[in-house]
Amino acid sequence: MNAINSDSVSGALGPLSPLTSTFSTSFAQPLKAALPKTYSPGYSGSPRAFFNSILINGDKQLKDCSAQPFKSIDGSPCAYMDNLLYCLVIGIVVPVVTVFYCCGFFCARNGGEKCKCCGAMCRQPNCGGKYPSIAKYSPSETRCCCCGYFLNWIIICIFAVLGFLSTNAASQDIQLVVNSLNSAKAYAPTYKTAMSSRLNQIQSSSLMSLDSSNVNNRLYSVVADTASKVQEASQSMSALISSLKATCDSQNCPTNPQDVSRFQNSTQMPVTFSAYTDRWIAGGAMLATTVTCCPSNASWSGNLLNYSEAYYQNGDLKPDDCIVQSPAIQSKLNSVGGWMCCRCVELSQRLSMCKSNLDRMNSSVQGLNHGIIDRTTLGGAITALASPINTSIDSFDTSMSKISSILVQSSQALTNQAAIVGGSATVWALAIISVSCALFGLLLSISCCWWTSYCLGVVNVIVFFVLFGAFALISLPFGDLCSGIPKTGDSITIQQTWLLTFSAQGRLSDLKPDYIGIYTGCLIPTPPAGNLFRVSGRDKNNITGALKTVTGEFTVSEALIALDVGTYTSLFAESVELVRSNFSTFETVQTSLLSTVKSIQDLKEKAATSFALISGIISDRGSVISNTSDMIWSAANCSGVNNLYEGFRQPLCNRMSKSLDSIWVLFFFIGVAWFPMFCIICRSSKHSLARKGVYDIPVNDDDLNMKDIRDDKDEVWQYCMQCCAPYAVAMLYEPWCLFYVISFNGNSTLDFQVTFSFAAITAPLGFKLHSIF
Repeated sequence: MNAINSDSVSGALGPLSPLTSTFSTSFAQPLKAALPKTYSPGYSGSPRAFFNSILINGDKQLKDCSAQPFKSIDGSPCAYMDNLLYCLVIGIVVPVVTVFYCCGFFCARNGGEKCKCCGAMCRQPNCGGKYPSIAKYSPSETRCCCCGYFLNWIIICIFAVLGFLSTNAASQDIQLVVNSLNSAKAYAPTYKTAMSSRLNQIQSSSLMSLDSSNVNNRLYSVVADTASKVQEASQSMSALISSLKATCDSQNCPTNPQDVSRFQNSTQMPVTFSAYTDRWIAGGAMLATTVTCCPSNASWSGNLLNYSEAYYQNGDLKPDDCIVQSPAIQSKLNSVGGWMCCRCVELSQRLSMCKSNLDRMNSSVQGLNHGIIDRTTLGGAITALASPINTSIDSFDTSMSKISSILVQSSQALTNQAAIVGGSATVWALAIISVSCALFGLLLSISCCWWTSYCLGVVNVIVFFVLFGAFALISLPFGDLCSGIPKTGDSITIQQTWLLTFSAQGRLSDLKPDYIGIYTGCLIPTPPAGNLFRVSGRDKNNITGALKTVTGEFTVSEALIALDVGTYTSLFAESVELVRSNFSTFETVQTSLLSTVKSIQDLKEKAATSFALISGIISDRGSVISNTSDMIWSAANCSGVNNLYEGFRQPLCNRMSKSLDSIWVLFFFIGVAWFPMFCIICRSSKHSLARKGVYDIPVNDDDLNMKDIRDDKDEVWQYCMQCCAPYAVAMLYEPWCLFYVISFNGNSTLDFQVTFSFAAITAPLGFKLHSIF
């Protein structure tokens, strides 16, 4: 399954997604920007503090914010809460003001035939009342009213239909988000089971690869053959040493390195030969390498060696000094001379060291068997790697649970699709029914239909603006939440800003490394870069290294050292010519020497061949480990986890959030669309009466007086002031006029009390408008 790594909403997300996305981008976002902000823009400030407060403190701090609204500082959760309260206040204040002036308008218009002074300014008999002001309106004015009504009717109906569709889409989107979130939260147990099965498959495949490459058997065979050659060379070396010792014994020459009393330098200081350093040692101090056995022509003269009169005295090394057998022993020797005994000890020690080196080589070659991969160990190592993977997937479950804790309350309230569909149908149908009532007034010229639409319009303003304010508490947080949730491919800065949402102290160090790693190492890197091993700070080399550690490190350099025959037989190569020249007359020694030289040469050839074979085996062995590491690394890739994460984030931010934004802005649009409709209704209601021939001409004395005074502007003002001044307090010109009409014409104390109370809660704007429309 390919990871979702784009914010563009594909067609697979549903036919309504382009609609909701368009509304969100074109209308909701500008409206959000136009609203008063109590905090700096961007998720890193108050929005993050708001969500952090919900996670850490629940709703306690938010209740404290509500107790002292509009007194917060930028960057605090209360600043964000204040912004939501602004929307809520708008949703309350606008309907209240609308009710005041619309009710006042309605009462003044329908009681306008009694309000003589209120209609005086229009210079028409029924200007302030419900009847037509003139007997016949011009066709252009009539057409204008009809077009205005139909335009508003179409706009409100379209908004209502879009609102209904957006509400249904939001319901489906919310359900999709909840399902995606539940799937993500339930993924960990399923993934662990699947990963366990996958690792078992990798184990079987790896062992099959091990068997098919025949690495173990090939290595075992090569090591055995090479070790056999080493043992043959060691046996030949032992035979040479035995021949040499036998020859030396026949000449009464010591070969025991501990018998130091038999040799001395020219000052008769005891000396012995150390094969480890390839030097003679006198009195515990090393002699220079130039001090070696004397040549065969050396002889004694008294107590000194008669050989260029060289000697070793007082710590000063004479260039021609040499080592022979002591005079006491020398006198017992035959013509061979003391030099041979010196060579016996020296070569005996050297060859013994060569034998020891061959034995060490044999151990090193045998040690190459540690490169054989134990099947049980390899299988256990593969299975053990499930632990860091499971830890990482638990971190993913934790991250989804924390996001869920932010969404759980609103998601539970919005997932009842039957209730949402029924409620949305009722709310949005209210707008269509309300505006359509006026259609009957237009077609049938029934004035009451216009005023029924007018009253329902007031209800619409109340309903939709209240919904606009209340819905902001849902829509705005979801939109801001999506601005903070990082998407695949986002920068590390965006990831860290989001992660701070879950820190009580606002520090990344407060969060567990695995929780940080699930974002930085798995969810956010573009697939296939993300891997569950990266959550715990591991990379592919760590996996390969872990497998090499448990199966045993085996390198070409290790094989090269073990099979370096030249290093192990270097002393022998230096000793061959000495044996040949000093023991040339001893056939047994020479025969053993030839056999040893041949076995060493065979060993070199075998070692070269074995090294080439072992190099290939090491390569094949490394391929088995590397392929196993590749399979494990691939199995732990984050494509599936990333799909779940993006499968949750994309419906949340690209569908649900935008659907909620569309609903929210449509609430506002329908509420606002009713204000021009009120004007159209007031004017068109008179047109309907005029088309039916209803035209009420004033006939009583008060009306005639009213008509007479309209001829003089100053008298009109004087009359109006005399009529309404006692009641025109605080700009309540029309409400107090209505109070005058009802109370004094009705002659009722109860009417007076009721009217006074009603007038006190109505706004002057409505009464000012009734004389215009």
